[in-house]
Amino acid sequence: MKNSFNYIIILALLLLSSCGSDDSDYSLEGQVQFDGTTMPIRDGLFSEIIEDGSYSASFYFTESPVSFDEKFELINFTGEYLINVIIFSVGDSFAPGNYAVIDTDQSVNDKNAYIIMVNEENARAGGLPAIGGALNIQGSGDAYTLSFVADFEDGRELQGNVSGKFGRINITF
Repeated sequence: MKNSFNYIIILALLLLSSCGSDDSDYSLEGQVQFDGTTMPIRDGLFSEIIEDGSYSASFYFTESPVSFDEKFELINFTGEYLINVIIFSVGDSFAPGNYAVIDTDQSVNDKNAYIIMVNEENARAGGLPAIGGALNIQGSGDAYTLSFVADFEDGRELQGNVSGKFGRINITF
């Protein structure tokens, strides 16, 4: 599972630096609170993977617009943080509802989620993975609402809510 987690972190950073569009028709509203600081959410991307009877989706969001050129190369990112929420469910489509946030060392089951906080403090280590918490997610297509609380090993907590239309990244294998 640790190798899967490392793959997910690399994928998240790759996606934010190599996919998207500067002519976006998506917009998000919300905020996160971490370590005593409240930060707005204004930009985000969404991808989903369906493989061998299981579904996973990744939501990436931040406070700063991310701009890309026509070759999908990063033009501008001045953000201070990135939140990555990864959900897992049985079946071949999104299942709205409550998800248990688990440690990335745990095996995933139906309706589990990972939450990773990436900021300047922990980016080189691949981000700070939550060890527990709760997530509620609703929506369909490209429009979703996420509300979450994530607990970290060092005792800090991340709370947040975000809603709106996410930019979609299509991944095929």
